[in-house]
Amino acid sequence: MIYETFEEQGFSDFYYSAHYCNFSNDPHVHSHMEFVFVLQGTLTLSIGNEEYPVSAGNVAIIPPYEVHKYQSPLPSECYILACPAEYVPEYRQILRDQTFSPPVVPYSAATAALLPEMVCLCAGGHCIEPGQQSSFKKKALLYCSLSDLLHASSLIRSPSRELDLYRNAIVYVTNHYTQKLELPAVAKELGISTSHLSRVLSSRGGLGFSNLLNSLRCYEARRLLLQTEQSISQIALESGFGSIRSFNRVFRKQFNCLPKDFRTAHL
Repeated sequence: MIYETFEEQGFSDFYYSAHYCNFSNDPHVHSHMEFVFVLQGTLTLSIGNEEYPVSAGNVAIIPPYEVHKYQSPLPSECYILACPAEYVPEYRQILRDQTFSPPVVPYSAATAALLPEMVCLCAGGHCIEPGQQSSFKKKALLYCSLSDLLHASSLIRSPSRELDLYRNAIVYVTNHYTQKLELPAVAKELGISTSHLSRVLSSRGGLGFSNLLNSLRCYEARRLLLQTEQSISQIALESGFGSIRSFNRVFRKQFNCLPKDFRTAHL
């Protein structure tokens, strides 16, 4: 499982947008909210332990800190828009202890009219027009989409305590993954038992403490391999790995190659 941040994805403003065909990816989680507009075909969206077909003309919302993935078994085309939840304070107020059910609804004609221009701003998967004008356009699309969801979807009370624990656990691990980190110590910091924390991190489609920790360390190591000239041993230590041996083993499991081979191939 991958924990994504705006910095890792190279966001140039508060928004991230992308245009994809036949989009599929691994389970991941991030702190921003994400909207998926299917233009053609059908995507399968997995959120937590639930699956939702998202067909052409529909928009899906992925709330912050929800483990999710996309699969495209048939040809499909989609546009993705994401931004921090803090960017829409009205959204945070409405959904403080509620969630959309279902999280997939048809988008309106007003929303559909905005999409072609949004897609034209993208190339190679990412937005090619950063800046204030682009952000204003995306904000218009964002508010239209939230309006569609509020109109066509129901709001149900979310399991707040468990969800808060889940989010707090992910945020804590994300902020400390380069340090020596063990499950009992994290559980103590969060004020819960080790077994409870283990269950929380394995819920909602998560892959557990070890996989989350290793993914964070691997993606930090990947960034350092590509952006610095540090040695492999320096990168291993800076990413939180205790030894070169464990670094090589975990990195190869994550990316199907050794760190040195990854650097050579991408340079």
